[in-house]
Amino acid sequence: MRSSLLSALCLLISAASAQVIATGALKRTMWDGQRSGLIAMDSLSEPGLYGMGPLEHMRGEITLVDGRSHVARVMGDSLIVQVDPTAKAPFFVHGRAAGWEEIPLPPRVESAQQLDAYLAVMSANEPFFFRLIGRFEEVDIHVWDLPTDSTFTGPMEGARYKRHFSMKGMEGEIIGVFSRHHRTVFTHHDSFIHLHFLSSDGRVMGHVDALKFAAGELVLVIAKP
Repeated sequence: MRSSLLSALCLLISAASAQVIATGALKRTMWDGQRSGLIAMDSLSEPGLYGMGPLEHMRGEITLVDGRSHVARVMGDSLIVQVDPTAKAPFFVHGRAAGWEEIPLPPRVESAQQLDAYLAVMSANEPFFFRLIGRFEEVDIHVWDLPTDSTFTGPMEGARYKRHFSMKGMEGEIIGVFSRHHRTVFTHHDSFIHLHFLSSDGRVMGHVDALKFAAGELVLVIAKP
């Protein structure tokens, strides 16, 4: 086990040199009302690019997977996910992966909070992208759904405009980014990670609020520079 953990640490140190680029900032969008699009997904439509952020004007979520822009919107009570290269985001984080390296996922890691803590112990100082792929026991996500005539100041007030969805036993993947240096830029003030979920069939996607999983049913991979 010790040798596998040392190997995993070496992989994370290597992965930390992969480029991670932030556009805008969560704090500016949530507190200052900067919600117009600052980056267009058609500028990121290259294989190997991954990223995440809200849809402009807080009317959905965007997850970039291998250069394909998946956009989740709420229509009535339904969640609609489409590939939309014209989408824009008020803040976004993206990076390039030349490939992926698997690292061990200990049995004790079975939630988003425990994954955050595990990566914090294992990782080097620089930010990196990762993916968690397989079957999830529970996935709780939200998708922004701010009406055109509404606004808010701060996350507490804005929470009323998040639409929540919960799934059990769903196949798919987490696209995640880890950073010690970007709290309130692209991670929340109390976390080192920002997570989006995309189901295997492409019909469910959103910002992850909570996860429950068994390590034996998932593969954790880290972006190679």
